[in-house]
Amino acid sequence: LLSVGLGRGSSSRYSSIGSKVLIYLYPQVSSGASVVAPQANRFIFSHDEANAQMKLSESLVQSLENFDPKLLVLSGFHMMEGLQPESGLTRSEPALLVALLSQLSVPVHLELASMTDPEFMRHIAHKVFPLVSSLGLNEQELLFLSRAVGGPHSDLSWTEVGVSSPAAVGVASDVLRWFCRALTRGVHGGRSAHGERSSLRSRSRARPGVELRAPLTFSINESHALTLDPDRPITVWQQNHVTLHLSPVLVCKRPIRTVGLGDAITANGLLFSEILP
Repeated sequence: LLSVGLGRGSSSRYSSIGSKVLIYLYPQVSSGASVVAPQANRFIFSHDEANAQMKLSESLVQSLENFDPKLLVLSGFHMMEGLQPESGLTRSEPALLVALLSQLSVPVHLELASMTDPEFMRHIAHKVFPLVSSLGLNEQELLFLSRAVGGPHSDLSWTEVGVSSPAAVGVASDVLRWFCRALTRGVHGGRSAHGERSSLRSRSRARPGVELRAPLTFSINESHALTLDPDRPITVWQQNHVTLHLSPVLVCKRPIRTVGLGDAITANGLLFSEILP
């Protein structure tokens, strides 16, 4: 899958670093080995034993005391998934992570990544999810999570999940719609629309460069559509005895780097909607 022009450095040089990451980005319609990419994507190959084994957890806790952050973003759990007994590593690292999260008083955002081990995913869902403030994941990760824990719609096909096209801009994937409908059976409303609207207006005044861009009308199910008003951006509706509040989130319009961009977008959305006054 990789270009023949990519070389491999000497093992002695990289063994002293202990961490190796290769990011291979390719645009839409790029071709290789007679295969044409239907959309832009990337491969990320990583070997990072220090993070996978939670070797820096104590340093992290100590640094938080001096740094005093408003929010902590965690990602990279998929690196723990590949730990194998024959390499001298153990699967106790998730327990170390739970111990770390139990010590933190700062809000924590967890960004998931693609995984393949259902048992490991179940462990993260049952032990780690209750200790974090928010969760970021895409359609593929959502479907795998549901299959791992026996959640709703776990029998859906992977076909077309996460695949987009220029014609699909502003159209939510069916898998997201199905899961959102399932979530409304157990989700409780948070802030009132008045509180959300007031905080959003104050943030807009403080940040004049913020621009609201979203489809003004979109469907939430087969029979109901929502219409957004830019002057009153918080949209409220009732479904299954639950009041839902839809609020815009921050999105980077000119990303300099693509790796980690999802972590930054979802974490900033949490920060500006739930933490900052």
